Amino acid sequence: MRRPHRKSSSSSLVRSAEAQVSPESERMQAMPHSNSKGKAGVGCRRRGVFLDRDGTLIQEKGYLRHPGEIAFVAGAPEAVRHLNRAGLPVVLVTNQSGIARGYFSTRELEAVHAALREMLAAQGARLDAVYTCPHHPEGTVEPYARLCPCRKPGTGMLEEASLALGISLPDSYLVGDKLADMEAARRAGSTGVLVQTGYGRQAWATCLRKAAATKPDRVARDLAEAVSWILADLDPGRGTPGEDGQGSDGVPRWSCKWSSFSWLKKRVEEYRTQGKTLVLANGIFDLLHVGHVGYLAAARALGDVLIVAVNDDETAAALKGPGRPVTPVEERVEILSALACVDHCLVFFEGTVDRVLEELRPDIHAKGTDYREDSVPERETVLRYGGRVRIVGPAKVQATTDLIARMRERSTTP
Repeated sequence: MRRPHRKSSSSSLVRSAEAQVSPESERMQAMPHSNSKGKAGVGCRRRGVFLDRDGTLIQEKGYLRHPGEIAFVAGAPEAVRHLNRAGLPVVLVTNQSGIARGYFSTRELEAVHAALREMLAAQGARLDAVYTCPHHPEGTVEPYARLCPCRKPGTGMLEEASLALGISLPDSYLVGDKLADMEAARRAGSTGVLVQTGYGRQAWATCLRKAAATKPDRVARDLAEAVSWILADLDPGRGTPGEDGQGSDGVPRWSCKWSSFSWLKKRVEEYRTQGKTLVLANGIFDLLHVGHVGYLAAARALGDVLIVAVNDDETAAALKGPGRPVTPVEERVEILSALACVDHCLVFFEGTVDRVLEELRPDIHAKGTDYREDSVPERETVLRYGGRVRIVGPAKVQATTDLIARMRERSTTP
């Protein structure tokens, strides 16, 4: 429901509005804005972690107006504390169009952020800076009713923090629950991690069902898992992210082993420099059954890293017919991520896996026993770049189509 129009207070947020980005902390107000000389990220060597607010750090409440409405996402304060202890600056970057829309005042927003910082401090955690964009082109409160470069997916807040705190954007991370967060990360050259809290589940489904949709680099269950992955990514001693989804001590284990194609290509190059043998398997994997598991386990046994390429929903429907897939692509990826033999998942939108093979160039392309080596559709592509094709897994006695037919038969049998 639309809140009544509110008159904006003349706070520091209003005074800094002309500079597009509005730091909330007293220390940040004295720092240069994004229209100052120099270029964000240039000459900076410090890594940092940018956090979205609603749906990422705290629970999504719509247009949160009162400090009493603040509720942390489970494990979020501890996650921030881990980043603090690792020496990484933690910067909140949040779109707050409620100011432009007249739902709450700048003073009310400042009170919310003051309370948020106090609540974090009570749990031994801190935000190094808070940046807010109060603008929206459909707003009703001047001077906030306008387009601006700071509103995500714009990078104004990230650039200002980069200049103020000496943060290298290409070496940093942005964690959020919306595709606008991920697009901001992409534009800034940062690594985008999508959490599945807040609006994250819907965003995750959208990016896997539309080839042209902005993609995150990684997906995590929540902020706590995102931070675990970030710390592992920064410190190989904690365990290489991806391989078996765990470190040398058995943790952490990622709930989602999907990654963007661009991120995975970089990881593949790292694996190559380490002399690892890369294996790629592909399929629809609808209603995962024992035949799928046997195929993937046998494929993993051929090398050191198993990448599983999964057909998107539209292609799966074209290949299998009406009513398929039964399980949407985001759930198929999540199920595959639970298998210890799977190291990485990706989703492809073409009818064949040739492009994936050409760009990743795995050492081995593994196919199931319903193929012969000379009947594999992608065989020529693999041989052309010097790879090998292998047929692995148990004899095919299970098929998803048969499972569906059996379930239908049983559902109609008295």
